[in-house]
Amino acid sequence: MNTVFKRSLSALALTVAFAIPAHAQAVTQASVVAACSVSANACIAAQNAFVASLRAQGLTPAQIGAAVGTVVAALVNSGTVAPAIIAAAAQNSVQYAASTAQASAFTQIAEVVSSGGTVTQDVIQVASSSSPN
Repeated sequence: MNTVFKRSLSALALTVAFAIPAHAQAVTQASVVAACSVSANACIAAQNAFVASLRAQGLTPAQIGAAVGTVVAALVNSGTVAPAIIAAAAQNSVQYAASTAQASAFTQIAEVVSSGGTVTQDVIQVASSSSPN
């Protein structure tokens, strides 16, 4: 009986040890871009996790909007991410926009890349701006 009890405690200790997660890795711009190279679903999930990590750090909506815009700009300039995925990421970014101008820039990026066009630098600049205008 004593042996059975010890084995049960050992099993419980192992279960608890493996149930406690290690410190989660920070979600970075690079990790979002990497996820966007895989699929639209992976991209959106990584983008949303990125925003959640920024919120957990206490960033303001303007800072979050600028960070999301920087990710979208990186996707546009990557040359490795499919246009449909860039469009999905840009469209998902609208919800994180810090201004109507930034939201419009995200929408414009989605429309331009979906149609096979080239996004102009001024649109990318507005998308990655933290300005409330």
